[in-house]
Parts: sequence; structure tokens; C-alpha cells
Amino acid sequence: MERAEQNPPERHQQWARAVRLSSWVLVGLALALLALRLGDALDALMGTNLNGDIYRFLDGAREMRWFYDSGFREPLHVAFIKLALACTDNAEHAVRALSALQTLFAAGMLYLFARRFFGHTLALVALYLFAINPIVAFYGVQGLRAPLYTGLLLAFALALYHPWPSPRARLGAVLTGLLAAALILTRVYAILIVVGAVMVFLLRARAWRAGSRRQALMFAALVCGLAALLALPMFVFRDWATVDHNINFLRNLERYGHAGDPEAEASVGLLQWIFGEHSLWQVFTIVLGNYLRYGYQYLPFFMRGYAALAWLFPVGLIAALASRRGHVVATLILALAPIVFVLHLDQVPGAKGVESRLVYQCFPFAVTLALFGLVWPLSQGLRWLARRDGAAAPWLRATAQALAPPAPVVDEDGGSVDKG
Repeated sequence: MERAEQNPPERHQQWARAVRLSSWVLVGLALALLALRLGDALDALMGTNLNGDIYRFLDGAREMRWFYDSGFREPLHVAFIKLALACTDNAEHAVRALSALQTLFAAGMLYLFARRFFGHTLALVALYLFAINPIVAFYGVQGLRAPLYTGLLLAFALALYHPWPSPRARLGAVLTGLLAAALILTRVYAILIVVGAVMVFLLRARAWRAGSRRQALMFAALVCGLAALLALPMFVFRDWATVDHNINFLRNLERYGHAGDPEAEASVGLLQWIFGEHSLWQVFTIVLGNYLRYGYQYLPFFMRGYAALAWLFPVGLIAALASRRGHVVATLILALAPIVFVLHLDQVPGAKGVESRLVYQCFPFAVTLALFGLVWPLSQGLRWLARRDGAAAPWLRATAQALAPPAPVVDEDGGSVDKG
């Protein structure tokens, strides 16, 4: 009798282990599929012209001596290119192979992020959609920093919103601060994302009791302090005159529809261009219009082969807000914030606006939310049926849980609990 009573739990444990093992096998297969697609892209594009920005990265890597002396470009990607150049004398091989590795890193971070906030099933589907995307494969061998930046952004958000237990809170803050610094040292405008995400983190902490709120403030202060300490030398040694030439480039696109000769013109600062040459109403309408443009224009373009999924993106936004995942929506909004003012500028006609690499960083969030727009209503329907059908209720609840598990909710002690 005792053996008979113990067998069901043992079988359940064996089944759970088998499911976990099969899950990781599927993740491995998705990464292998992505690696094969990157290999095909590498074969197809090897020997073709590199993006013009790559040569500046290469020049900065060859001249770099102590990390922060990277010239015009932010230093982290330049440092990675320098390491790649140390492994091979072929510059094209170095930057393309490096970009492929960074794309695999971004894919891994996408899975971990989506699994943490939306469950394994959705994360696995999102990973496969990322792996088969042709734009991901194209930029995955271009040598540009979009894959690195995307992976760091996902890793930073994952670390920031992770409910670190008290004994590991300081370690978690250090890790989050390092990721925040790496993000800024990859693209300087990530400052807006880091500051905004920390504010979202503190707003969520208002629901905690007083002691936990103080702990959250200390966590945020350590994150911001460490990021500022590591990023500050970049601001001291960077060539800001060239940055102003980039602003001239964008300004000319808006004014004349072409780049003109930005380096021959008087430098214009970013704030001067945005607020000095536009009214506040114009800024508001451009920003709002470009946020909407991302949903109805960029996502269908980016989602090659499954563009219909973009129509579920607004549903996913609403579902995320309704299911206590508003911080994920906020992170997507913040990820778009630094570039939202230029989304309507026609830099590349085939991409219907700015180059796709500038919105690449938002794609993992968007595809995850679009999938959530599909599975969340279905899971809610199954939960509704489970309350009315006693016989099938366990199966219905289990299926709903697998499709869209409840969001991890921070309790008053600052820990993480699952609440339906």
C-alpha cells in the first residue's frame, strides 16, 4: 500500500524532470537553428561591402589602448572588435563572427526574459520566431552593435526586475549596475532607458512595506552609482563634435529629405534641434505618431513570414497591463524612447523609415507581447471554463497555466510570489 501511494508522486517527479529536459533540448535546437541561419548568412554575405559604420569601429579598435579611448564610438563594442581582431587578421571575418556570437547571446537573453515574465511555452515560441527571422540573420553577421545592445537590454531588465532575496540583494545590485553600465557603454542614449527603468522599479517598490522600500532605494542607488562611475570616463574622453554631425544628418533628413553634408555644417545639439526648431505640440505629435508607427508599420515589416502576428501586438499590450506585467510594457516604451523622435525620417526607403537596426532592440519585447496577445485571452477562456466544468477542470487549468502562467507579483516583503 505504501509503495502504491508513493508511485504517483514519483511518476509526477519523473514526468516533471522529463519535461524540463525536453524543454532545454528544444531551446538548444532553437539556438542551433539560429546558428545555422547565421552560418548561411555568413556564407552569403562574406566578401560583400560592410556597413560604413563598421570601418569607424575598426579604426577605433585598432587605435584603442585603454578602453575609453575609442574616439567617436562608445567603447564596449569597439573593445569586443579589438578582441576579435586579436584572433584573426581578417577584419571582415572578425566583425561578422563576433556579431553572430552576439546574436546568439541576444537569443539566449530573449528566452530567459520571456520565460521569467511570460512562462516557458511563450518564451520557446518567441525564441523560434526570433531564430527564423531573416532580418535577425542579416544583422546577425553585419558586425554592428544591435545584437549586443539587444542582449544587454534584455539582461539588464531581467536583472533589475528580478526579486533578489535579501542575502543576495547587494550582489544583484552590482550585477544590475554592471549591465546598466555595459548598456550605456554600447549606446550612450541607453541612459534614458536605465534611468526610466530604475524609476519604474521604484514605483513598483511603493507597494512594499517601509523596510523593503528602503532596501529598494539602496538597490537603485547602487545600480545608478555603479553605472555612472563606469560610464563617466566615456563622457570625458569621447569625441562629441562627431556626435553633433550625426544630429546634423538627422536634421537634414527632416528638412530636405536627404543627408546633405553634415560635417561641413555648423554643429547643432540634440536639444537645440528637437526643442529649438519644434514647438512642444509638434514634439508631442511626432513622438506619439512614431510610437503608433512602430506598431502598425515597423512590426509587420520586421516580422517577415508572420506579419499577421503584429495585429495582436495591441492586444498583448492590454493583456500585459491587465495581468500585472506593466513593467514589461514600460521597458518596451523606454527602449523606443531614445529613437522615437526619428522613426518617421526616411533614411532607408525599403525599411519605411530609419534603419531596422535602430528598432532591432525592441523586437524581442514586441514579439513576446504579440504572442501574449494570442495566449492570454485563450488562457483566460480556459480558466473560465475550468470554473464551470468540474470533470475537465484540472486539465483546463493546467493548459491555461502552461499557456500563460500568472505574473510573478512582488509581495510586501519584496519577495516574489505567484498570484492568479
